[in-house]
Amino acid sequence: MLQPIELPLFYRKLAVVFVFLLSSFRASCQPIGAHTYFQTDFLFMLRDQQGRMWGQDYEGHAFISDGTNTQSLDDKIPFCSLITAIFEDSEGMIWIGNCELVRYNPRLDKFDLLGNQIIESTGASPNKVNYFFEDSKGNIWITATGGLFRFSKTDQTFRQFSKLADCTVALEAPDGKIWFDAVTSADRTSDLHSLNPVSGQVEKVVKLSETPLE
Repeated sequence: MLQPIELPLFYRKLAVVFVFLLSSFRASCQPIGAHTYFQTDFLFMLRDQQGRMWGQDYEGHAFISDGTNTQSLDDKIPFCSLITAIFEDSEGMIWIGNCELVRYNPRLDKFDLLGNQIIESTGASPNKVNYFFEDSKGNIWITATGGLFRFSKTDQTFRQFSKLADCTVALEAPDGKIWFDAVTSADRTSDLHSLNPVSGQVEKVVKLSETPLE
């Protein structure tokens, strides 16, 4: 079993950032930023590089809006749950997560469902996507209730790096390690993990509730 260790100042500061990210993530799960549009309450979630708003209304209908015209995405994004994460990467690809994983290619105007590809590549299902981020090498990291996953743009494959439950947020440290939180305790508290993406090993575990912030 991995044991908590005393962290140097840099990593204690990183833990503070993580607490902030985690609190922001939890806050974002609440209904915020509702806008009235055609007498329907819409929740805007992302503004892409082309200025379009991607979102979903409170009945679960997904859409794109340029402020004048609105296009329904109900036939593109499976309605299995409300959208829980949406992200635009450096190439303009839109990543959308709920209980399915969807990627939109604006150059081809094409939506791809990637859930089955994850299962085929890793043998595991994300279940529910919580968060996306892109690392310095262009890889897309996905936190989910089913663990921590990475999509490599180089070989277009997925890899599962952690099977720990309820991963919610993640970020890349200056040394290239991936820090993420996950529930590993019976009391359902979050622990902070440091992953070496080269070796695939989790190297540090720190309980966020016990991490000194000064």
